[in-house]
Amino acid sequence: DLRIQPEEEGVKMCKAIQDWKADWQREMAPILKEQLRGEVKEELRGEVKEELRGEVKEELRGEVKDQITKQVTESTQLFSLKNVMRNLHLTAEQAGAALEIPKTDMERLIQKL
Repeated sequence: DLRIQPEEEGVKMCKAIQDWKADWQREMAPILKEQLRGEVKEELRGEVKEELRGEVKEELRGEVKDQITKQVTESTQLFSLKNVMRNLHLTAEQAGAALEIPKTDMERLIQKL
């Protein structure tokens, strides 16, 4: 008779291995899940930090660029204003109007003259 009997040593051994495996999985599943959560959280933190660094750098670049542009524009306007005033013997207001400098900019430039 070649049929496997439920009381044979091999069957008992296989059942014991299956039971041990099931017990191990029940015990280890929460531990492994927690480890995985920790690894995922750490990875996400790293990604978020990198993304924030990139955004901050980009924002700072924009602010610096705007500030430099503003300073260069103001310097150029002041230089042009002084030259027109000197060469054409005009007042600051007349030179500003000739150069089409906006009134808000003119107020600031006049203070710096």
